[in-house]
Amino acid sequence: MPSLSFILRYFRYLHKSVTAHGLHSPYMYQLMTEVIEKSTSRQDVMLPEQLRKKLLASKEKIQVTDLGGGSHFTRSDWRQLRLLARYSGRRPGPGKLLFRLVKHFNPDVVLELGTSLGIGSLYLKAALPSARIVTIEGCPNIARLARRNISESGASDVEVIEGAFDIVLTSDFIKRLNPRMILFDGNHRKAPTIDFFNRLADVATSETVLIFDDIHWSEEMEEAWESIKADERVRVTIDLFIFGVVLFRKEMSKQHFVLRNWDCF
Repeated sequence: MPSLSFILRYFRYLHKSVTAHGLHSPYMYQLMTEVIEKSTSRQDVMLPEQLRKKLLASKEKIQVTDLGGGSHFTRSDWRQLRLLARYSGRRPGPGKLLFRLVKHFNPDVVLELGTSLGIGSLYLKAALPSARIVTIEGCPNIARLARRNISESGASDVEVIEGAFDIVLTSDFIKRLNPRMILFDGNHRKAPTIDFFNRLADVATSETVLIFDDIHWSEEMEEAWESIKADERVRVTIDLFIFGVVLFRKEMSKQHFVLRNWDCF
């Protein structure tokens, strides 16, 4: 189960968050009513949900090299796939929200940091069938499994790169790929999160969208989120508890929003 401190952070978020009725920004009102508060049909996300169902029934175990911030649930190097799918893979609620966000912003190239079992990558692909998805996974065994899962799902134009983020994520790599959306979901420590943010913010354009996963995972991640919000390059941030969205649009004034989202778990 999640820790008591994590649950308390969730209730603090609920207290601060607003619904569409509390928004004065037309852009945010539209995002809230047409994306965040909308529902997603099971048919739309059949691709990732079929993979989740398969993994939850798996009896396999896999040896994991954890390069990120660990887990609230288990510390063992050997993990059961069904537990990884349940606790570390993209969960249904956040997965559906991610599907809607990605569909709304409609990037042609998406970079995902933290492939895990490939469930999240398939949510991205389900939202954008014609987009190029590039996803990086630090654990060799998980990267191989993710490639297999994605291939067997029939999804195309999804590239899994094996390697540590700080090694793969060079300025040349970012410039060549030129992603319009970057999803951070693989390291839950403050210093690496800020480092990766800086690498991408340095080359961000007005069209770039950053989505940080688990911004309330720990006090350390909350500190990282506050640092990102304060960065002068950032124009707008959106706190959805499970996700933090960062926009660089020059035409928007500096603002920070905490929007009520029920698709957190």
